[in-house]
Amino acid sequence: MSRKIKKIFSLAAAASLAACTGGSTPPPEEKPLTSVEDILKNSGYRLTPMQAEFRLKSADIRHRMGLPNYLISRKDVKGYYDGCFQADYDEKQVPQKARVYYRNFKPVINDDTATSTPLVNFARNADLFFCTETESPKGTVAYWVNDHNGIVTFNDHLHYRSSIGETTLHEILHARQSDNRLVNGYGLLSFENMALSKYVREAAAAVPGRLYMFERHLRGDATNWKKNDYKRPIDNAIEDAYHTARIIGLSHLKALENAGEAGFHAAMTRKGWQRSYLNNLIRDIVGGYKKNVLQAENGSVFGLTQIRLSGEISPDFNFTRSIRQIPDVQKIIDEFPEHKRMLDFLELKRIEQTIGADSRDYRKKWADLRRDQNPYLGINLHEIKQDDSEHNAFDQMIAAAARRDTAPKPPRAAGA
Repeated sequence: MSRKIKKIFSLAAAASLAACTGGSTPPPEEKPLTSVEDILKNSGYRLTPMQAEFRLKSADIRHRMGLPNYLISRKDVKGYYDGCFQADYDEKQVPQKARVYYRNFKPVINDDTATSTPLVNFARNADLFFCTETESPKGTVAYWVNDHNGIVTFNDHLHYRSSIGETTLHEILHARQSDNRLVNGYGLLSFENMALSKYVREAAAAVPGRLYMFERHLRGDATNWKKNDYKRPIDNAIEDAYHTARIIGLSHLKALENAGEAGFHAAMTRKGWQRSYLNNLIRDIVGGYKKNVLQAENGSVFGLTQIRLSGEISPDFNFTRSIRQIPDVQKIIDEFPEHKRMLDFLELKRIEQTIGADSRDYRKKWADLRRDQNPYLGINLHEIKQDDSEHNAFDQMIAAAARRDTAPKPPRAAGA
């Protein structure tokens, strides 16, 4: 495994940390567009001249559109060509390390459905790489890191391989969300808006894989349809909305859009899922604090404009384009009182890092937490391992609060 792949993987548990700490990751220094020969040489002549020319043309288009241009911004490309594959490879081009992933995703690449085809085409045009890992944080099936490398990474364990197809479509949609700048400014939002952003992006990404399986179901393949209890609420919502739309005369594509929106709303309602992504939000904030890179919120919001782009599979197929109402994320947070208390304490740490512990805002927030008997007041966040594979940051903070045996000292007034 290349050092670069190991480095990317080491960031998996905090993949959204970079977004949590600022408006967006600073763009790398712009390099001039390369040549076909340069691309061939970088690939170790793994690519054909036709593939290299396609990449050059696609990179030029993305460059002119102001989109992430991974062909130009990606560093240490040799490691990716040696260990990963791309959506236009034939089997002979796939490195040995990536062949299990490729063979399991190949049926999706070769399929022709309204859902999968535009996402696979996007992966080709954006020059995405698909890589594998075998050492992953607990529960991580795959991940997309919003940086300048354009990499989808799959956790290659036997019990995950049956979900390679739909999971990869999930991650490709995250790449499209990056194109639509849905992560930009994440770290400048309020914690409530951060939660909304995370919920919306993840709920949308949960849908394409299920839409794809539904399209296969319509063709008579029910292998992966309505067989999983965790996914069944999404499946039921998709199926009901699709058939209702078809009954009133809508086209297959428009019916899929209606079905996708129904699936999006169903994904948002799952309690275990809601808890999991609140845990991830806490992990992001703790990681940002430990790196001393948290930023103050600037009043911006994650609103309907962003929500309506979250499910854009292609310009012609967007299952969130007609959403009319912002999900009530505060209501969700209120249903998890321990997370709410934790976020309240983390707001104090955000004030400490961005305004200062001697500020009036800090002293007022500290007094509010003291009055409310917040159990986390006084714990040391530097003791929390936000990327621990066995115990997430949420669990560790609960344990840290239980260990604290002295009352927290009040902050000193400025100049004291």
